[in-house]
Amino acid sequence: MREVLLVNNLNFKEHLIDDTLIYVYGISSVDLTGNGFLDLIAVETNIGLYWYENDGNGNFSKHVIHEKPG
Repeated sequence: MREVLLVNNLNFKEHLIDDTLIYVYGISSVDLTGNGFLDLIAVETNIGLYWYENDGNGNFSKHVIHEKPG
């Protein structure tokens, strides 16, 4: 998987969150901010851990939790 996509409706329309990752190993959803909207956590194999903060309007802000140097 090379992209983080959100499919959250009955017509299965994809919403691109991030297409800059090389290989996504896993994704999880959790409300990290306590605002009632699910945020996303993505792990890129051997490279990084990222948090995508959901503003509730279909927009996600990427936060780097950890990235492998170089």
